[in-house]
Amino acid sequence: MNSDFTIPVILFAITMSITPGPNNIMLTTSGANYGFLRTIPHILGVVTGVAILNIISALGLNRVFEAYPNIHIILKYIGMIYMLFLAVKIARSSEPKSHKGMQKPLNFIQAILFQALNPKAVIMSLTAITVYSLKGEMFTKSIYYIVITFLIFGTLSISTWALFGTLIKNVLKNPKHLKFFNYTMGAFCGISALLLLSS
Repeated sequence: MNSDFTIPVILFAITMSITPGPNNIMLTTSGANYGFLRTIPHILGVVTGVAILNIISALGLNRVFEAYPNIHIILKYIGMIYMLFLAVKIARSSEPKSHKGMQKPLNFIQAILFQALNPKAVIMSLTAITVYSLKGEMFTKSIYYIVITFLIFGTLSISTWALFGTLIKNVLKNPKHLKFFNYTMGAFCGISALLLLSS
């Protein structure tokens, strides 16, 4: 693979992974509430889920959406509803003594499954495969490279959000600060979901 292919793929992976979105909002919240180590399964689940989406996209998901656009619309609305549900859970995660809210971070499998309902992840995967895959004999090799690039640079990028959450954890020991933080992050997640209506 030459640099004309590898560098754009790396830049796309970093840009799409590190910019704000549902995953990064949730990872920041998880890092702040549970620490970095307990958030690692969530991180690994995200990048594994994205890798699976990349592979599925390469196998023809884009053609399915083109042939049956209603499937894409249905998934979009399911994802929006689920993100609103998560927004409420994030906002209420400042109640550790009750059985309400997020009492533990997403586990590996939950984080993988969330990617199927995460519009940003789906669009990112479709775009990566559509724009950056090579034709002919190089197709399979280019898919491997795209998947590996997202695994490496995606992990590094989203980990910064979990670390940020961990770094501000001391500030959030004050219950009022924690409550404000969780409500703010919940609001961001909710706004992110509602913005799907206009996309």
